[in-house]
Amino acid sequence: MVRKIILLLASTVVLMADDMTLDTTKSEVFYEAKKDQFFSTYTVLGINKMLTGSLQRLPNGYRGELTVHARAFVTDSTRRDSSVKEYLHTDTYRLMTYRYELHNGEASGTMRINGVRKELTFPVHMSEVGNQLSVEGNITVKYSDFNIETPSNLVLSAHDDLVIGAKLYFDK
Repeated sequence: MVRKIILLLASTVVLMADDMTLDTTKSEVFYEAKKDQFFSTYTVLGINKMLTGSLQRLPNGYRGELTVHARAFVTDSTRRDSSVKEYLHTDTYRLMTYRYELHNGEASGTMRINGVRKELTFPVHMSEVGNQLSVEGNITVKYSDFNIETPSNLVLSAHDDLVIGAKLYFDK
């Protein structure tokens, strides 16, 4: 019995050693949205660096969780940033999450944006340098996938599809 307890404690220590935390000084999530304005198409880039996350090694990959503060997206326009908060209903849904597993160059899991949960799978690139693991990937989604009204006004209209992605760095 004592031997089983010692083995259990030893395996717990080994598993805890494989837990990684998000390096918030380097990591970011982003969106790229296309909009038509005055007969031209422009790309808007929104970046968010207010994230938390962790990653745990599994026998055949990783399991992770990412939490994003929805009010922290920044573009080159404070007026647009304010509109993004309205479209994302950030007074009600302050956080966006992605619970996922990484296997064979893919992230697969449940993303929650604007209170809507959606299963998403997309390719990722992983790289290990020293004591840091980087994970980068993106996917094209539609505003309507997350019950978000496609932005438009008298001057511009956004395309319904947009790219969302992440560049994440985890410390071992």
